[in-house]
Amino acid sequence: MTALGAVYIMHVQGKQDLMKDSPFSLAYVEKGLHMHNVINPDELRRIVKEDGFSFENEAKVVSIGLEKYSITFDTDRSTQLGNGHIEENEYQVDAMIISASDYNKLAKEQGKPQIVVESGKLTLLYRNFNQKVFGSGKATGYINGEKIELPVSGSLDTNVMNNWIKSNILTLVMDDLSFINRISGIPEDKQRVFYGFELKNWEKAAPTVAKLNKIVSPEMERETDFGRPERYSEMSEVVSLTLFIGMFISLLFFIAAGSMIYFKLFTEIQEDQAQFKGLTRIGMTRKEIRRIVVSQIAIIFFIPCVVGISHALFAMFALDNLMNTSNWIYSFVVIGIYVGMQTIYFLLASNSYMKSMLRGSEA
Repeated sequence: MTALGAVYIMHVQGKQDLMKDSPFSLAYVEKGLHMHNVINPDELRRIVKEDGFSFENEAKVVSIGLEKYSITFDTDRSTQLGNGHIEENEYQVDAMIISASDYNKLAKEQGKPQIVVESGKLTLLYRNFNQKVFGSGKATGYINGEKIELPVSGSLDTNVMNNWIKSNILTLVMDDLSFINRISGIPEDKQRVFYGFELKNWEKAAPTVAKLNKIVSPEMERETDFGRPERYSEMSEVVSLTLFIGMFISLLFFIAAGSMIYFKLFTEIQEDQAQFKGLTRIGMTRKEIRRIVVSQIAIIFFIPCVVGISHALFAMFALDNLMNTSNWIYSFVVIGIYVGMQTIYFLLASNSYMKSMLRGSEA
């Protein structure tokens, strides 16, 4: 039960992490307000609909590209984000600056908290495993070829746009007025546009992703993040195999443990039949005797169950602390299945045992 619960929770948590890291099933960034060098959104919609999928949500966000960026923090000078200090190469990645209005709109749609950005400052969106939140600092880089330096007021451990994209490896939020002033001086063909599409039943969309990848040119592959369905499919294959093996072994142990209890009951049935006859002679009814017998069988069946649940809860608590999450709902799902199976086994065994007791006492 503990092992199966851990695998199941890790699968659920893995899916949640995929959705947090990539808020949209399909996402990409175009350089140019009206350009479609990566993929035409109409072509993407056509392929998706041909494969029988529908869209749950779509987003288009116009942003400012921050190239060769570098972010340092006042309270943690040892930490530096970005690659502005490295010479330009094929692995160079950029950050994107979006307006507070666009962030809050996406956050509301995704059920995330909205924010108020300080005037003239940036708020960093940075998801990390340790859930570390950075304090104030500064961001440097190039906007439309001009070197800039902007203050950073703080960070949030969240994101509203996919960050597995070369032009959006990191997202920064700017207040609306400052954003409008900045982007008004950038030509339309230099602006960045983020496209995001959330599919219904995206878990089954790996074949569709393969089709989309074929029509994206190799030099534009790093501007896309179509990988969530594929990553989920790969994860599910591994987890499904592990769950199958785990369930098979668990079922064997469950049957073996139940069988040992069952055979122990029937090994002692002759002694119990003699006691049953004696109790009948002194005036106890069959209903009263049945209640006593069923209570004794219940103790034998459910004490191991209580011990197993206690062990599983302790393990789930340790797993929650390790993964910095709360998965008690899924833990109780696994425990509920185990208790249900044990209860069915108990009812079958107690009914069979009582019938044998009654037949023996009447003989």
